[in-house]
Amino acid sequence: MSINVGSSSLVQVPQSPATVKNVVAAINSSIQSSPTLTGYLAVFDTVSNKIEIKNSSGTVIPSTLGSYMNYPNLNSNFINQSNSLNNPSSFNINLTVSGNLQQEVSIPPNATTDDVINAINTAIAKPGSNLNGDTASMVNMGTTANPSYQIQIKNAAGIALPSTFGLYQPSLQLSFGPNGQPADLSKIGIRTGAYISGPVPDNLMIFATGTGGTVQVGATYSGAPVDPATKLKTQSINVKIEANNQYAIIDSKTGTELAVGNYDPGVSKPVINYQGLSINLTQQPSVGDTFGISENQNAAGDNTNILQMVALSKSQTIGQNTFAGEYVQQTNTIGNQAQQALMSQQALTAVNTQAKDAQDKVSGVSMNDQAAALIRFQQAYQAAAKTIQIATQDFSTINGITAG
Repeated sequence: MSINVGSSSLVQVPQSPATVKNVVAAINSSIQSSPTLTGYLAVFDTVSNKIEIKNSSGTVIPSTLGSYMNYPNLNSNFINQSNSLNNPSSFNINLTVSGNLQQEVSIPPNATTDDVINAINTAIAKPGSNLNGDTASMVNMGTTANPSYQIQIKNAAGIALPSTFGLYQPSLQLSFGPNGQPADLSKIGIRTGAYISGPVPDNLMIFATGTGGTVQVGATYSGAPVDPATKLKTQSINVKIEANNQYAIIDSKTGTELAVGNYDPGVSKPVINYQGLSINLTQQPSVGDTFGISENQNAAGDNTNILQMVALSKSQTIGQNTFAGEYVQQTNTIGNQAQQALMSQQALTAVNTQAKDAQDKVSGVSMNDQAAALIRFQQAYQAAAKTIQIATQDFSTINGITAG
């Protein structure tokens, strides 16, 4: 067990077979007995289904857990030519030579390194072995005064071959038959999907082998896609032009071929696309041309700012609208409200005028009627005055006749 990229600590699980609870308890027991690991706690996360190490604040700390058996690492160097492995029971190792040739070897209980070498040579000598003709031996890589022995694999010419030793991991292969479906394996609790945890740096290609029928392939992913511009800040790539109008995308740091594709030879300025990046060439390339693509650290001649401003103008910044869309929407809203207010004002003005006319008909004074009444009153006054005048004259005449 290694916590926070520190030195490894041995954890012994006494139960056999052990449960996850037993393993967690054994880890916490080892933590409590180690002064350098004070404050850490092992827990089982039911969401990720993993054993995690947390500090006193509850923060998950980077840790690694690996299986350990009571025998030395066969890839390491030994002080003595013959060494006891102290293994109480037999186990199998997987010997890998030259990176791809593998051989399973069975090691007996209480073995020594001599027993390991004999077991390897016995397995190699069997018919059908991928390492037929090779031999294993213990070689002193140091000096006589300071010996350093190592198990080496040599070919028939006596040349040492690169090799590694690891615990043999047996595999189980299941088939659902010619009339079965992959989903049938789920009936015995086996998932038939391929799951990749974490970011996928390369393009993925799926190959289906077999005869007959139609292959159905589906894929899903979770999480936000990686911004190519952000990714290029930590990665630089080379675009290599190859024959038959093909190009290869190569990681310039590791030399890994990330993707291949075809470009259009019929246009004067071809475009190469890779994970959201568009690489525009000003002319047709030649076979063997290589172009390096990396972040413009000093931003010399860079139009990133204006591109980001253009992208900002097209992005849905205000709700579901862009800046321009929101401006048009606000303009239309204000214009409609102003037009509705004007129409309401005109309608209310007409209603007010009608109300005033109705009020005037009931309690108001008509100037025409008053003028006509004044004329009638004037004529009646004049007629009454004329009557009095005539009466006065008549009385005067009568009085004159009487007096005479």
